[in-house]
Amino acid sequence: TSRPRQCLRHWRYGQRHRGYDIVLAVLEQVARCFPDVRLILFGTYDLSEADIPFPFENAGRLEPDDLPLLYSQADIFLELSRHHGFGRTGIEAMACGAACVLSDSGGIRDYARHGENALIVPVADVTAATEAIRQLEAVGHGGLDPAVLAERRVHPLEVGRVQARQHLRDQSEREVGRG
Repeated sequence: TSRPRQCLRHWRYGQRHRGYDIVLAVLEQVARCFPDVRLILFGTYDLSEADIPFPFENAGRLEPDDLPLLYSQADIFLELSRHHGFGRTGIEAMACGAACVLSDSGGIRDYARHGENALIVPVADVTAATEAIRQLEAVGHGGLDPAVLAERRVHPLEVGRVQARQHLRDQSEREVGRG
């Protein structure tokens, strides 16, 4: 038997600019439409006061060295901030092989290409984000079926993983050059 699909989200409870209210609405719909999908939140120890209206697992706060394993176990990574500078969690998840649904804000266009290595949705658009997850779920395990993706004119998300790793290498080289 195959493992349940996993949808992962870095959670910053109460930070409106990070889209927590949008994520709540999207994940509530995902939980209703796909009850077998495991919804995993991370980044916060205690979510007891968050009033989250769907079943979820809290992976808590993690050390940076622990993130690749969590990302690599996710089929879908959701980043729906109203604003972010670069959107590092998205590129980290891509580098670990997760299919990403990202809001079109901040610097994500530096590494994300809609329909090629991610699905990009308008900021604060619950319907579009939910539909993007439905598209990925329709082809199973985060959309990693190359035949179906090719048919839909979407390249295998392996492209995203390679691009993300190259972008992180380039960024590190630039930072070392400045140092």
